[in-house]
Amino acid sequence: RDNLFYEFPPSALCTWTADEKSLSLRFTYTYERSEHLEKLASFGDTVEDIIQKSLLFGDGEAEKAILLYHEIAYTVDYFQVDYTKAETNAYTALTEKKAICYSFSDAYNYLLRQVGVRAYLVKGYRSGDRAAHGWSLVEIDGRYYHCDATWEYSMLDGIGLYYFAMSDSRRQKNVVLAEATVGEGILKNKLTLKADSDRFTGINGDKFREKTWTLDREKEAIVYRGREYSYQAQ
Repeated sequence: RDNLFYEFPPSALCTWTADEKSLSLRFTYTYERSEHLEKLASFGDTVEDIIQKSLLFGDGEAEKAILLYHEIAYTVDYFQVDYTKAETNAYTALTEKKAICYSFSDAYNYLLRQVGVRAYLVKGYRSGDRAAHGWSLVEIDGRYYHCDATWEYSMLDGIGLYYFAMSDSRRQKNVVLAEATVGEGILKNKLTLKADSDRFTGINGDKFREKTWTLDREKEAIVYRGREYSYQAQ
């Protein structure tokens, strides 16, 4: 239900009932059918354009995760609204380039799933003020990583990879990871998947302060100011 609420393009609200054996969904569209179909086609074109612009044939899961993360963090703006409105979803994030944390995450997750990479919306609380927050848990080559495109946007306008592919130990410095969940309602569960790999530590941090870095696919490295930062699997 959670993915349907935030992702279902372009504007459908979903109510549901569930028990241990079944799940019933009811969609309420906020546009007439003709306008819905028009927006749906526009959404599909936008998704296709982003993927074609960002990726090359043969890119692995690491390249897909890096480049689509950068696309979301760099091109989408944060705006604060009532998150229960239909506009806070992947459709608005990708077509209108505005989002809150949940839709930053779902836009990123939606793109990743179109290219065969598993990604999940995680909900939790920020450390300190316990404000609600959402981010992505992404599976890259069989290992899990936390990715936060929302905070990347706020960090140097999204040009870096500061909050990309964090391990549990790094993520829990900013959020209450012990209380993080996936799913909604009866389908909500405590996050139990472990992100224990430091593979991308070399490209984490605020070292990329200009939009001049490039990705060297052959070397599996980010190149910035003549220096290579590897993201090769250990």
